Amino acid sequence: MIFVNIHLHPLLLLLILLSLLTGTFIQLFIILFIVLIHELGHYLAATYYKWRIDYIMLWVFGGVMKTDESSQRSIKEECIVTLAGPFQHIILFFVLTGLSVWQLLPEPILQQAHYYNGIILLFNLLPIYPLDGGKLFLLIQSAFTPYYVATRRIFYLSMFLCLALMMMQLILLPFTVSAFALCLFLLLENYRALKEHYYSFIRFLLSRMDPSARKRMEQKSVQEDALLMDVFKQFRRNRMYRIHVQRKLVPTFVVTEQYCLHAYFTKKQITATMGEVIEIKENE
Repeated sequence: MIFVNIHLHPLLLLLILLSLLTGTFIQLFIILFIVLIHELGHYLAATYYKWRIDYIMLWVFGGVMKTDESSQRSIKEECIVTLAGPFQHIILFFVLTGLSVWQLLPEPILQQAHYYNGIILLFNLLPIYPLDGGKLFLLIQSAFTPYYVATRRIFYLSMFLCLALMMMQLILLPFTVSAFALCLFLLLENYRALKEHYYSFIRFLLSRMDPSARKRMEQKSVQEDALLMDVFKQFRRNRMYRIHVQRKLVPTFVVTEQYCLHAYFTKKQITATMGEVIEIKENE
């Protein structure tokens, strides 16, 4: 049995109230139905891979599936779960076309549904986090750049694009309160995510402490005066590192990523350099 814990964002509740007062509830109902189908695609793909899902938060023109699996699964698996949402719009297009051919619903409603289905699909493919386009952009970056760099980059890009869209609405495009409010909401969400980036990065590091996780092993060379945190910021997703510490006048010392994480979190060597970590290990 499929059970989804669905939450409604306060902004969405406000728009529902406004739609009741302005007589546009049918349009909002169509949008919410399409958004729900979109999020159901993410949910079904995530449950197929046995993800732990907390809830789905719905807001106009999109939603967010809250899960504890972020950065712990393979990039390929996350891409499939991310693309499962936009794929629902393709299925919905054929369903709406069939309903139109068989005249099972009034044509004006079907035309609106087709319109919003396309708009929501295109909007969600924008490279703005946490939209699907932003998530895909982050996943592609994570395959080639360190996780710390990739996440900060998508937050800055998202805020820039949100500001650009808001300016375009004020200067070039027809202004609508809902579209402007949505861009403002995404801007604030990315600003909040950027402010909390350090804590999310710490969670990313903690998730790497499980030695049983299947990751590709790579070698990384660092200097002995490099701080532990600076080394961690070079870590990529789905990789496990064997770190070669270059020392003066003595042979290179090899230490595992697991030991470095153990020194940082368990031994509280928060400000330690790689040379100091080696000294601790040699004295054990």
